Amino acid sequence: FATTCTAINAHLPAHEGKFHERMDALEEILKKAKVLRSDIAVLAGDLNWRLDTDHVWDGSVEHCIREGDWRSLREADELVRAHEKHGVLSDWTVPVCEFPPTFKLKPGGIEYDPKRLPAWCDRVLFRADTTIR
Repeated sequence: FATTCTAINAHLPAHEGKFHERMDALEEILKKAKVLRSDIAVLAGDLNWRLDTDHVWDGSVEHCIREGDWRSLREADELVRAHEKHGVLSDWTVPVCEFPPTFKLKPGGIEYDPKRLPAWCDRVLFRADTTIR
């Protein structure tokens, strides 16, 4: 039996407030890649999903990072919210981030750039047809 695999690398529109532009770009990419015809698919890249500060319930983003409160940050993660509410991602697996956001760190990788809101921008998603034998 043949198993088909699709690997997609994408760079979605950047910057806060571009949720709908990211969703439109992602939908177009997935349509062109014909990913639904593949048994296995991986989507990776600078997907630029941001944290929506209106959804960080337990305080500021910085407070959540200091406290290791990844749950609250996940609730504000645009990708997690898109996965729950938009059909284009419904059959994809979104791995849980149990680590501090990786964007945008100052050179040296210890402190965040105070001009940018931390987020998990570089992501990997996957989907698999569970009927593969």
